[in-house]
Amino acid sequence: RKESSAASDVYKRQALVRQACESGAQAIVMGAGLPMDLPEMTADFPKVALVPILSEARGVAVVLKKWMKKGKLADAVVIEHPGHAGGHLGAARLDDIHDERFDFQRVLTECHALFAELQLGQDAPRLIVAGGVGSHDQVRHWLANGADGVQVGTAFAVTREGDAHENFKRVLMDADPADLAEFTSVAGLPARAVATPWLTRYLRQEKTLQAGTRADPRRCSQRMDCLTPVSYTHLTLPTTPYV
Repeated sequence: RKESSAASDVYKRQALVRQACESGAQAIVMGAGLPMDLPEMTADFPKVALVPILSEARGVAVVLKKWMKKGKLADAVVIEHPGHAGGHLGAARLDDIHDERFDFQRVLTECHALFAELQLGQDAPRLIVAGGVGSHDQVRHWLANGADGVQVGTAFAVTREGDAHENFKRVLMDADPADLAEFTSVAGLPARAVATPWLTRYLRQEKTLQAGTRADPRRCSQRMDCLTPVSYTHLTLPTTPYV
C-alpha cells in the first residue's frame, strides 16, 4: 500500500502499515514526509521491503543514516520530482518545486556518492525515479543513466485495466499540459492537478480554506499528523484527478 499524504491517512498510518503487513504485503512504500519510524512499524515483519518516497539526496541521507542506526536499510527509494509529479509534492514551498536540487540526474549522482560514502556496496537501495515519466524513451533514458527503475502513474491510470472511473480517465486523457495547475493545497503543501471546474472553484476560495487549517504542535511529528480537520461541505463539484 502506498501511504497517502492526506491527513486522515497520516493519522492512521501505523495501523494501516500493520494491517498491510498482516494481509501479506511484500513492500511498504511511504511518503508524506520523512518516514523515520517505518522500521519500528514493521519490526514484526522483517521480510517486508521498505521503500521511502523522497525528492532530494539530502532527505535520502537523513532517512538512511537514521534507519542504519536502527539496523535497517531501505530496499529501494522512490525519487519523486516535485516539478513533474502529480498530487501533493515533495517540496516545502510552491516556489521550490522546479529547483535544480530535485533534478533526477543530480539526485541520482548524489545518491550513488552517498551509498559509496556509507560503503553500502551491493546492499545499497535501488533508486526508482518518479514524476513525468510517460514514454518508452524516457524509461530507457533513466535506466541507462543511474536509475534502477521507474514509477509510472498517469499512463497506467487511464488504461482499461485501471479501476478508476471512466470520467476520471477521460479528464486525464483529454488534459493538455497547459491545463495543469500548480497551487498550495488546503493542507499547506504544494500540489499539481488538472484545472477542472472543482479545482478552479477551490482556488477561488483557497485563502479562506487555508485560514481554517492550522498546525497542531502537540501532534506534529516529522512534518506529519499536524493538521486540524477542515470542512469541504461548501465545495460540491466533482473531485479533481491528479496527474
